[in-house]
Amino acid sequence: MLVIRRGGLGDTLLMAPICAAVRRAASARSAAAVDLHFAGVAEFAEVLAIYAVVDRAMSTEDLGLWALGLDDDRGERARARMSHYAAIVSDDPVVAAHVRRVPVATFDPRPARDDVPLALQIAAQLDLTVDLGEASLTTRRLAAAATPHRPIVLAPGSGGLLKCWPRTRWLELAALLLAAGRAIEIVVGPTECDRDDPRHWGFAPTATWLTDMPCTLLARRLEGAAAFVGNDSGTTHLAAMLSVPTVALFGPSESRVYRPQGAQVAVVGRRTEGPPNVRVAEVLAALDAVMV
Repeated sequence: MLVIRRGGLGDTLLMAPICAAVRRAASARSAAAVDLHFAGVAEFAEVLAIYAVVDRAMSTEDLGLWALGLDDDRGERARARMSHYAAIVSDDPVVAAHVRRVPVATFDPRPARDDVPLALQIAAQLDLTVDLGEASLTTRRLAAAATPHRPIVLAPGSGGLLKCWPRTRWLELAALLLAAGRAIEIVVGPTECDRDDPRHWGFAPTATWLTDMPCTLLARRLEGAAAFVGNDSGTTHLAAMLSVPTVALFGPSESRVYRPQGAQVAVVGRRTEGPPNVRVAEVLAALDAVMV
């Protein structure tokens, strides 16, 4: 089986319960073991593979989707590559249009409504039964819990600038956590490096920086966190799915659609036209609640 979803880290992680449902449905139809592949952005897809959500991760570039419609050797090779699968689930209608030998189910990854989690909306298009509890990654949380002085991880960035909580509030939150004796680590991704690098904001020198890490390495570091605070971003979804106590700051995006899934997640912030309008005291209260 092959699942295709092109998009960012959050888009990829939101497919975890869809992948579980695809595997379950295929297993119900066949006595043979289901080998599930996922194609997307290779770095993000690899997170699903290392936590055994899928059996193999690859880049959509490796599939040559761009060549499917070509009437030459490149197109023939691309179509032959796809014909090795028993069935395909894809976010690209081009696949259904040009792959003839394999059943292809297509979905639109854009939400059609603002009051239902996106995974359930995608599942409805594919006639799948999805359990949002399967939006999780196997972790070593019990081992991590025994480690003293675990840090609270802050992730002040996001792919969308309007999704970002203001700089002054991040600095205030960090100062209060440090004053309370908590160690903090701060995630800096490639977007923040290019746009507004938090390393230049004035955080205390005792903060540890997790800078431009591959997603699989970042996931391993997050496993040992005491808690996590982040904007609506792929990193926040990753922390939540790793069962890290997570506080997610929402503003312009709809939390009912994009809420991170996890056992210990608090969403703070009402829908706004701009950045999350959340007081630091609200975030601290949410942290206390999820860390119980």
